[in-house]
Amino acid sequence: MAATNEDQENSLREGGTEPESAPAQETGKYFWKARTDHQSGDWMAQFGISQSPWVPNPTVDARFTPRTILHDLKDYTPTRLEFTLPHAESERKDSWFEETFKHLYWTTYSFSVRRLGQHSFHLSRAQSPWMGAKLSAQFVSYASQLSRQDPLFGGWDLLLKDKRHRVILVTGILSKVLVNNVLSDLLWGATDEQTALLKAHDAATVSEDGYKRTKRRADMVRDALGGHILTPNFWSRVGELATRTTSLLLPLINFQGQQAPAEKWPGLMVIYQELHDIIAEAAYFSICIRLSHTIFKIEYPEPGEKWELTYGQLEEKHIYRKSKMNAQDHDARQGHPSARVAKVKVVAWPEIKRHEPLGSVEDYGAEAGERVALVSRCEVAYYFGRSDDQGEMWERKPTLAEHIMASSKKKNTARRSKQALLSFVILTILGLLVNFALLALGPDPLSHGYDIISHGIERFILASTGGHFQKIQTGPPAGAASEDRLPTTGDVVVPHPSRI
Repeated sequence: MAATNEDQENSLREGGTEPESAPAQETGKYFWKARTDHQSGDWMAQFGISQSPWVPNPTVDARFTPRTILHDLKDYTPTRLEFTLPHAESERKDSWFEETFKHLYWTTYSFSVRRLGQHSFHLSRAQSPWMGAKLSAQFVSYASQLSRQDPLFGGWDLLLKDKRHRVILVTGILSKVLVNNVLSDLLWGATDEQTALLKAHDAATVSEDGYKRTKRRADMVRDALGGHILTPNFWSRVGELATRTTSLLLPLINFQGQQAPAEKWPGLMVIYQELHDIIAEAAYFSICIRLSHTIFKIEYPEPGEKWELTYGQLEEKHIYRKSKMNAQDHDARQGHPSARVAKVKVVAWPEIKRHEPLGSVEDYGAEAGERVALVSRCEVAYYFGRSDDQGEMWERKPTLAEHIMASSKKKNTARRSKQALLSFVILTILGLLVNFALLALGPDPLSHGYDIISHGIERFILASTGGHFQKIQTGPPAGAASEDRLPTTGDVVVPHPSRI
């Protein structure tokens, strides 16, 4: 239910301070309510970033109805973060980047918990959420790069069924969106002319020392900003990517709502607004990185990699320990223990390191050495996997693409079997009715008519069911492959990940 003006007045009285006037709104479609999750004063003072005092509060149905971009975001204008601190003239300290990335990670992780991690999906073993949610190829591609099944603890389906796995996976997918589309940009929100100039510089200096190249690019970025904090196309690009990211998550949002339709789910513009803020924050940090003469390296571990000391571990109790218990029980039943170790199951956040040269860049480049600082640690969930090569190959199969294809074939086979069984029942009943009717009139005069009618009914059933009854009668042609055959590696081609 949407907030009324009286609700807003009450929330202001409880909060103790009155924010500025709410933005304009479309009457009857959504209201605004006062923000309650304010950033701390220390954060705003240190980074010069402040949020709008208002958040959208759209009208929603009592029971969940599927969300759509065109309907739910029509005519909605998002609020904007405010960036007030001018860019520093000197190099920022490592601690500044450590705090910025820590805040960006926790903002992204908290979004995943609140919006896509409140409930586990209670589905039968025959129901795969990867099929039921109708996820896009891009979502599946990102998930394949970030995760691996644990064959002894839920397989691929647990990554979406279980709310804790889902939160980590969604956080990882959002991090991929930010890295591939924001942090990798030469200058976020630059004009076409500025972007062309920066690309030409990179192409011309590809063989030069990396630190010299980075320093000259940083000087070009500072010139392009011309004293401004943000670039000319900053907000238009933020809005565009927020829409595309909302579309990426939309199938999962709708599937989640359909599993618990009586729950109070947020309107789509609430999710869009929060993604808009996350992307804007990352875009601002991206500009700060491009103003630095240092080099930032962002790396993701491969799913299945062994335990690493510098990685943060998520949900140890609910994911790793349960995986370890299942693996040990499995080995005990087999009668012999297997060599096992903690291995990466899902990646939520990449590792980000800052490389700084020692000495003058113009004179010696990196020849005098460099200093490397870890400004953001990798965050992962582990499983208890086998450490031998044979076990590693076993855990790799099936891939996510193969699992989805096998689930699709099983679903189609079950549907065809149901249709064929229905056709058989209908044909049998009609045949019996015709038989009784003809017997009542006497067998000799109408025996030929009986054959004609029976043949006509059979042809009608075959035509209406697409020939499924014929498949039951005759079976597959000689030499034909079985419909239940699981796909092999050659059946599936996982597309190279592309930008959203």
